[in-house]
Amino acid sequence: MAKPFEGLGPETRKMRRDLSHRFRRRGAQRRVNRVFLLAVEGEKTEVEYFAVVNRLFKNVHISCLACRGKTEARQIDKRIDDYRKRSTAMAPDETWIIVDTDQNADAKLRQLVTLFDDSQAGGVAVSNPKFEYWLLLHFEDGNRVFSGKECDRRLKQHMPQYAKGVNASDISKERVESAIERARRQDTPPTRDWPRRSGTTVYRLVSRFW
Repeated sequence: MAKPFEGLGPETRKMRRDLSHRFRRRGAQRRVNRVFLLAVEGEKTEVEYFAVVNRLFKNVHISCLACRGKTEARQIDKRIDDYRKRSTAMAPDETWIIVDTDQNADAKLRQLVTLFDDSQAGGVAVSNPKFEYWLLLHFEDGNRVFSGKECDRRLKQHMPQYAKGVNASDISKERVESAIERARRQDTPPTRDWPRRSGTTVYRLVSRFW
């Protein structure tokens, strides 16, 4: 059986061990609510969406940490570490990184997945072409979306005020469930890293809110 960090360089192995220790749920701290820390690429859409979702799902607490476009693995790791040091909130049970393919080269995505993807402590959720594709799946199947521009155009048909923000009236538990099911159907067979065509693995995170 392969060892957990076999095939990785010594520095990468150390980072993964540190991350795994830092993000793992502490058994002695049993809580009624599960706590999620999300390192998100954008400063607006993702933050507003998960604020709405946080109100819909009472059994979880979601905090967003905006990375402001700094999505190198080391940059995200430092931002998470700094956040945890200064935060007075409960330690997260799971930490997830949320990024898009249209802003990140394959090499960067591969590094993120290698360092942060851990099914017990969190993971990496990637949308192709962008996070708005996940929003689009709340309303339709998202077929034939090949660019971020097309994704925005289609989304505005369902959310005319989208440019001004994500409204709570646009997102419901029923629509979240529909988005999860649509994304899961597209992700067949399940990708081990990120979608190479239109798709998103954000559903893997959101399905854990129930």
